[in-house]
Amino acid sequence: MALQRKLREVGHWLASRAKPRCGALLYHRVDEPENDPFRLCVSPEYFAGHMESLALSGRALSVPKLQEHLSDGELPSGKIAVTFDDGYLDNLEVALPILEQFEIPATLFVTTGNLGQPFWWDRLANLILLAPNLPELLSFPSSSKSIPTTSKTRRELFDYITLELRQRAPAFREEILKTWESLIDAPSLAPQQRCQSEEELKRFAQHPLIEIGAHSVTHSRLLALPYEKQAEEIKTSADRLAKITGTEVTILSYPFGLRGRDFNGDTIAAAKESGITQAFAANRGVITSDSDGYALPRLWIHNRDHTAFQTEIDRWV
Repeated sequence: MALQRKLREVGHWLASRAKPRCGALLYHRVDEPENDPFRLCVSPEYFAGHMESLALSGRALSVPKLQEHLSDGELPSGKIAVTFDDGYLDNLEVALPILEQFEIPATLFVTTGNLGQPFWWDRLANLILLAPNLPELLSFPSSSKSIPTTSKTRRELFDYITLELRQRAPAFREEILKTWESLIDAPSLAPQQRCQSEEELKRFAQHPLIEIGAHSVTHSRLLALPYEKQAEEIKTSADRLAKITGTEVTILSYPFGLRGRDFNGDTIAAAKESGITQAFAANRGVITSDSDGYALPRLWIHNRDHTAFQTEIDRWV
């Protein structure tokens, strides 16, 4: 599967060379935590370097402007939009002042079921990767399934459980995490390792550089849910964000975001039914006039310095 994705990326890159193209950058967090198993974090220093690069080159573009250009069929080649997934608190406290400094617009896709709370994967990482000791056996409540913790390294154990929980219902994940949190003596999560609260999000959304989009309610793999539930996840998220911000929400980022694995044509149909007019994926690539407006690719930006960032941008856009 990974090889197939890589081959598709290469094909996409080659096909895009002859067309006007824009990029959408995918960020999650701006922080330097002790524990970052999914490489979600970019340090404040590096993020500032990225935004300075966009400001000096004049390449920054807002998602609404990108949407306008796509509708017109006339993309301004080389422009770049900044997006964040999930809705972490550091987007407000750390990223926003940097965006202000360089006057860079950004779009934040928010998971509404986690407002003011940490995500399940951060809670799991805290338990499995940072606890001084683990029980010899971790049992799944309401199930006969259990995992011997000594048969794998901590990272292997974490990856295995993450894959298992990603495909489960939110209620099942919560039951497991609460049970294990009562059994395992783990350090407390860092104060900033949570999503923005409703009040914080309202303040964030009022900033003229910021646009808010939906990212589902529970951050589940939408493809694993029945069609009706997919539509509910999307519409409920968008409606709640509209109520919080006072602005209609019509853009979406799919949780996890790989087409064919995390969303498909049914998910796109559910998004359209829910009033979504544009949606972003996590598939790597650039945006051309031929791009599917309900599966726009992005470039996931990891923790790299200004030079590496610029090299990556120039290679794609």
